[in-house]
Amino acid sequence: MTATRARPTARSAGFGGTVAAEWTKLWSVRSTWWTLLAAVLVTAATAGQLAIYAANANTNDDPADDRGIVTVGSIVIGSMELTQYAVLALGLLVVTSEFTSGTIRTTLQCTPSRGRVLLAKAVVTAAVTFPLGLLLGGVGALVA
Repeated sequence: MTATRARPTARSAGFGGTVAAEWTKLWSVRSTWWTLLAAVLVTAATAGQLAIYAANANTNDDPADDRGIVTVGSIVIGSMELTQYAVLALGLLVVTSEFTSGTIRTTLQCTPSRGRVLLAKAVVTAAVTFPLGLLLGGVGALVA
């Protein structure tokens, strides 16, 4: 007689299993990919537009006065004012998407601790948005 080993579930795997389940849920839906693409495109478009505005407005002929100089960093920061809404949408999708489809019931059956589920969602959101922010900063600087 051979014993079969059950695969670990989120409940038996602890917090790591809960994070792994949230990670899988995040990357298995198309809205994540579309939101990431939207964030990159909005950053590139806004940084390009702000860079064009800064180049056209830089008409100061006095070399001793540098009021017409705009740094790349300020253009990237300005482009993030619009891009933050795409990143916010990604964070909202991570937390709320299960409620619309009803899969939150399964999540809470597998991991009854709501605090652990919320913490796992926060960890996954941070693990995605931090590198995303670095990528968006690089894209904005490159375009600007």
